[in-house]
Formats: sequence, structure tokens, C-alpha cells
Amino acid sequence: ANTGLRGGGLNILRGFFNSAVIAVSSTVLAGYFSALTAWGFSMYKFKGNKILFGVILAVIMIPPTVSVIGFYKLIVNLGMYDTWWPLILPAIASPYTVFFLRQYIQSSFHPALLEAARIDGAKELYIFHKLGLPLITPAVATMSIFGFLTSWNNYLIPLTVLNSQEKYTLPLLIQMLNTTTYYRDQGALYA
Repeated sequence: ANTGLRGGGLNILRGFFNSAVIAVSSTVLAGYFSALTAWGFSMYKFKGNKILFGVILAVIMIPPTVSVIGFYKLIVNLGMYDTWWPLILPAIASPYTVFFLRQYIQSSFHPALLEAARIDGAKELYIFHKLGLPLITPAVATMSIFGFLTSWNNYLIPLTVLNSQEKYTLPLLIQMLNTTTYYRDQGALYA
């Protein structure tokens, strides 16, 4: 019998690796780009600022399961079916993280700091990286924890867009241990 870390023919270590790569990549991308987007919404007043932020709020209100079929069609049309890209790239536009970080920036960052940096001759990206990002690090860390856990535990989207067993994430592989009605390897499932 093939047991142990391979889980009765399933390569659990590969599932750990796949989940780790996807979760870390999506967490890093979501943290950085969401902070950059939230910074833009908070520090710059531009035409349509409130409308775009309203769109972000509307996206938060739509349950993710509603858009699975459209997401699947988009992934197939873009040629990204059975790759990790559909699991990593959507994290760049995390509306929950943008909303939280925008609120954090508005409550803890005074615009006078931005003006002082501009008067000193600092460029906009320099201000964000050297002044803004260090000050909002606690909020980015908080949202990164939630983002990592969400990505690690994601079951529906990997089930929809992955077809090759060697690309499966850990939740998919664990579910494969639970496929038969009469025989379930409870030890491997709980381990």
C-alpha cells in the first residue's frame, strides 16, 4: 500500500509546495498593489475618485461564486486554463484590501506629510515607498494575513481552473482523499 506523505498515490508535498507558491505570490502582489491603489485613492483627488471607489464597494458586495462561470470563460479565452496565473493575478486587484487600506490611510496619515515631502523635492513613488508604505505597514500586514489564509484555503477557483493533478493545491488533494463513500483513509485525511 502506498501511504505516508504521498497520501495513497497523491503527492501531498507537491500540494504543499503549490499552495505555498500561490499563496505567497498572491499575498505579496495583493499587499503591494492594493497599498499603491489605496494610496492613490487617499492622497490624490482626481475626477471620478468617488465613482471608482463606489465601483470597488460594489465589487465587494458581489459574492465570488456568482462570477465563477464568467471567470472560467475569461481564463479559457486568455489561454490560462490549467495554470497558476488565474489563482495569482486576481489578487492584484483585491477590493477588500484596497478598502481597508484606504480607510487606514485616511485615519492615520496626515496630508501635511505628503506636502512636506513634495516641498523637499521628493517624487511621488519615492514618497510612497519611503514615507507611506512604512507608515501603513501594520495595515498591510493585517490584510496580508487574511489574504494568505484566503489563498491557502481557496477551493472553488482551483477546482474550476486546474486540471492537472501535479498543479493541484493542498485543499484539492485533501478532497481527493475523501472520494469514496465506503472507504476513507481517515488517518491520511486528518494528517
